Amino acid sequence: MALHDASTTSDRQEQYHLVRKYGICLEGPTLPETWPAKYQSLFQLVREADKIRYDNYKHAGLENPARSPVPVDEICATVRGLVQTAYGLRRSWASDDMWRGTIQRLVVERFNRKRECCLCGKDYWMSDLLAPLHNSLASDSVCNCAESEAMGFYPALLLQFASQQNCRVVNEFSPDSDRRILSNQPTPLVLGLRKSSQFELLLSRFPDIQATAIEDNERVIFPFLLLGSQAEKHSVGFESIERQSAFATISLLAIQRDLSLKRRFRTCPIVWLLANQGDECKVYAAVPDGLRSRIIELWGGSILRHDYALQLLLIVDMICDWAKNIFKKTIMEKLGAPVLDRPEKSHGATRTGQPNNELDEIGESLSGTKLSETTRASSDQLKWSKIAHIRSETDVRYQFRSISLPESKKGLTRILLAIGGTRHFYQAAQQLLSLFNLDGPLIIRAEQIYHLHSTWTNTPYDSLSSDPEIHFASLSFRPFFDVMTGQMTQELSCITASILSMELLVGILTETEKKQFCEDGITPTLLLPQTIALLRDISALELTQAAFQDLHLHLHAFKQIAGVNNWVEDRTKSRILETFWAVADGQELSFWRCPHQLCSSVERTAFPNSTEEGHILRRLVQGPWQEQPCIVAKLRDGGAAVLYCCVIRKDENPEDLPAIGRKIHRFLYRLPGSINGVQYTSGDKSVLTDWANFLVQHQSC
Repeated sequence: MALHDASTTSDRQEQYHLVRKYGICLEGPTLPETWPAKYQSLFQLVREADKIRYDNYKHAGLENPARSPVPVDEICATVRGLVQTAYGLRRSWASDDMWRGTIQRLVVERFNRKRECCLCGKDYWMSDLLAPLHNSLASDSVCNCAESEAMGFYPALLLQFASQQNCRVVNEFSPDSDRRILSNQPTPLVLGLRKSSQFELLLSRFPDIQATAIEDNERVIFPFLLLGSQAEKHSVGFESIERQSAFATISLLAIQRDLSLKRRFRTCPIVWLLANQGDECKVYAAVPDGLRSRIIELWGGSILRHDYALQLLLIVDMICDWAKNIFKKTIMEKLGAPVLDRPEKSHGATRTGQPNNELDEIGESLSGTKLSETTRASSDQLKWSKIAHIRSETDVRYQFRSISLPESKKGLTRILLAIGGTRHFYQAAQQLLSLFNLDGPLIIRAEQIYHLHSTWTNTPYDSLSSDPEIHFASLSFRPFFDVMTGQMTQELSCITASILSMELLVGILTETEKKQFCEDGITPTLLLPQTIALLRDISALELTQAAFQDLHLHLHAFKQIAGVNNWVEDRTKSRILETFWAVADGQELSFWRCPHQLCSSVERTAFPNSTEEGHILRRLVQGPWQEQPCIVAKLRDGGAAVLYCCVIRKDENPEDLPAIGRKIHRFLYRLPGSINGVQYTSGDKSVLTDWANFLVQHQSC
């Protein structure tokens, strides 16, 4: 049944009200500069499809960087069949169900036909549009098995995707009063991952994770694509389908965001929407942007034309490869599945174990002409600049951030809902409370927050910030690499709660308004000066190694004293803090009433040599770096993205690329394997070898 726009005026008004209530923005083909930055590279690939012409493609295909054996003839035959079918439907005045069924079959067939070779584990071929986002550009990134060998195994391979037609999508994260309207319209097609036995085992470990939003169907998990359709005779344009599909879309986005919070990793949720009105088709991407959910039109055209039919087919293939090689691997990894390299050939390079995240990189421009050697060198330079960085160990910034919990139950409730939603509200409260160690709390006065900021960033202390109010505090230290730039930052973060805020938080869990704390009985902790100073002045070498291993320290108090040896590593607290700050960054309106909000960053200029007192980190990090020619860190941002950062000594020249390339080659002697607690795969070695070769042969990067 199609999504007809024959709903009553009251229904439409309710839908418009909910569109505004949930911050849904229905956007047309907006300019690329208005897209969220982290999605621009992927969106640009879809937008580039508009340049492809059928007559050019059927003769030469596209300049696929992986040079995979894309079946151009088969694709062109499918395009001709689709156009012929569309003309037949137009001439016969076909019903809306027949138009919708044509698009559905196209989508489902493309997703069901793409498989990996059972012999080598590689793809039979790679999507033309998605290919620029893959690390390896070698020709053997795809299956090279003899056709006679592979075909015998082909039928035995299991389908990776599942779909459901004419289903209702329910938003479990919305209030009960809204669900009737949100799930009122059936969705023609929802497509997601198939719930295999492996997924079933992984999900059994996390019963609090919601994997589907489809009513009475648990076979389709983590849906990422839906198809919408509307009758041509009922409305002009796609306004109705955009409005009605919006509610199903935010339900699917909510599942991905919920997974991110439960498993404590930053991700970039995205749901694809394919819509048609007769022969006119459109492709949308639905993404969160701050407090809003944006549904952005990326492509549109009529399948009566060969150019547009080809473009639609290539976009569907791209989404299929994205779902298999990036989306599925990301979810499996975050559910705890082991990440395995694909089998490698003894005579050639291998495909990387994890493909680059499409949200953090941009591939080379798709072009139908052969690049000159100069242009190709520039293109290689662009590719490497997006996935690999070179930094000196003294290229460091200090960062201090603080926030205090609000002193109202309404404000505190808003924060807990932002973190855990209605389903995990109390779990969020328990986790937030655990940060403050009430058995032996760290107690400071509010004015000390500004003293800490002044000490850490070497900025003047604001005497006007004097405030003797008692606060419970959670103080944490973390050095990290920025995944986009490789910039190293040593961060001190401080979350505090006044006595009133703490009583409100405890009251939410105990459901009592009884006063829990007496200010007269709470004594500030003695925070020794060197406790902060030694971490601030840690040597460059130890700081780099701590960032490399993603070390996260938390300050505990012992007998009302917080000294150098009270910094401890607590992985549980680290995950809670990562979630807290990620939500605070993404949902600023939920935190705007929080006092003592500070966030500042300054360049670090002084680097004293390592001292005996530097054992704060030395006793926690794994092994010395002096024996390594350089440090090559693996950077991740949520999903399956792997970027690299080579950190060189402070006395080495970052402009001497050939020398750095040779150091990376020496570093690779120990790969694959574990170095200082970090696992490097054969895929990592393949990519780093290519990068090192590029540095040795080129004078600039």
